[in-house]
Amino acid sequence: MISIKNQQQIFSQESLEAKLSKNRQLIIKYGIDATGSFLHLGHTVNLWMLRKFQELGHKVIIILGDFTTSIGDPTGKSESRPKLDKASIEIKCENLRSQINLILIQDRNLLEFKYNSDWYKNFNLSDFIQLLSEVTHAKLISRDMFQDRISSNKEIWMSELIYPILQGWDSVVIRSDITICGSDQLFNEMLGKFYQEKQGQEPQVIITSKITAGLCGVHKQSKSLNNYVGLLDSPKEKFGKLMTLEDHQIQSWVDVYTDVDDFIYNKNDPFTDKLLLAYEVVKKYHGETSAIEEKGWWLSTFSNKDFPSNASLLLVELSSISLLDLVRRALPLQSNTQIKELITKGAVKINNEKTTEPYSVVEISSSKLNLQVGKKIFYHVVKDN
Repeated sequence: MISIKNQQQIFSQESLEAKLSKNRQLIIKYGIDATGSFLHLGHTVNLWMLRKFQELGHKVIIILGDFTTSIGDPTGKSESRPKLDKASIEIKCENLRSQINLILIQDRNLLEFKYNSDWYKNFNLSDFIQLLSEVTHAKLISRDMFQDRISSNKEIWMSELIYPILQGWDSVVIRSDITICGSDQLFNEMLGKFYQEKQGQEPQVIITSKITAGLCGVHKQSKSLNNYVGLLDSPKEKFGKLMTLEDHQIQSWVDVYTDVDDFIYNKNDPFTDKLLLAYEVVKKYHGETSAIEEKGWWLSTFSNKDFPSNASLLLVELSSISLLDLVRRALPLQSNTQIKELITKGAVKINNEKTTEPYSVVEISSSKLNLQVGKKIFYHVVKDN
């Protein structure tokens, strides 16, 4: 029996074992839309699962959803996504492709990239209508995010209703044996299984992966929420972000994002456990030397007991910066007027000293610089070399 780290559910285990027992290379499907141009640790869970199948000799087909991106997957969204133009989608697809290559084995016999516009741009209208006729409106509208929209009296666009059909049909086109996805994509991939059976294909096995909350401990990792650890983040950025993780997240993050076995979270010493997590993640993506270096740097730089050691890391590329600009980087959603008011009212401290002049110059060096805004916002400010 194959052991796959971070699997949540398999539909079904018997079918998976039957497929693996056959003396042939299997097709493993993974689809990703180009709504963003970066990958975070949440995405890498699926990529490491895909790599496991590559190591067993099976072929991974990455479907870059350049066509479906133009529609917008409604998963997890209370409103429809803004439309992207073709040029933006192409750039995002290439960025995603280069990041995926950092984890998967780059062998043409084990990895292939496909764009679903290759089959949808010339899709026959009558064939598409036939595809629609095989699934009911009641089935599509039963999806939880659509029900949420209905209860909130928010619009559902027809393009969003057909999105699961298009994602499902991808499985038919590439004759997928196994597909790996987050649990939020299960509905779509079940449609793929349904359409494969309709076409006389052997239906795919669906493996869903674990989804963790982001650094904030509530929502999934997202760039817009700034609660993520990016695959392309530097070792210092990864280490610093992980040290800000909510304590109750430590167990799940160690389990999901590191290779540590039999870890048990010690609620009496979360700082040490966070150090372990940050060390192991940096080691996994940048090597042990970098992990040792970042751990040592963190301990030597942020040993001040009067300032929270798990404060967020704020990297600044400049050697000097006005206090106004520095606070703006820490609070990007605040206006200049709001930031000036915070400063002049004495709500901003540098190394525990109040400063009320917005245009005073702050020197950024390799030494420790602590920024505090109000009573709850803390940043370790570091020169980004």
